[in-house]
Amino acid sequence: MTDPRSRDTLEKNWQPIARPGFNELIGPIEFCDGPDGIRFRFLAEAKHRNSRGVVHGGMLMSFADTALGTTIRKGRASRVQATVQLELHFVRPAPMDGFIEMHCRIVRETRNLAFADGDILADGKIVATARGVWKVLASESG
Repeated sequence: MTDPRSRDTLEKNWQPIARPGFNELIGPIEFCDGPDGIRFRFLAEAKHRNSRGVVHGGMLMSFADTALGTTIRKGRASRVQATVQLELHFVRPAPMDGFIEMHCRIVRETRNLAFADGDILADGKIVATARGVWKVLASESG
């Protein structure tokens, strides 16, 4: 099988999210700033497979938490935040033969809370939708 990364010749700006710990175990997860906002992806590997031969729902949940949280934090390096609520709606199985991608949006921000949602896609089809709330614990202003 051809490595799906070779199909991605037009996109040269993908960068890994470099976070120690859990994200190292499930990744690499990559991100790219594009004209339509920040996008995230991971290459479905054997470690992501469930007993039915598709991407495990727990991996999709972890991916959504990382992608949405990173979107909210983007450009705010000193911000400390924590996931308060995260929901995922599974639409169809995510196949094991390529990239799983997520497009994220910030819905609303207050001084203490941030709301975001996004779609998880495989082969251009939505496999899950996610939405969440993050508590801002500390930011640039204190």
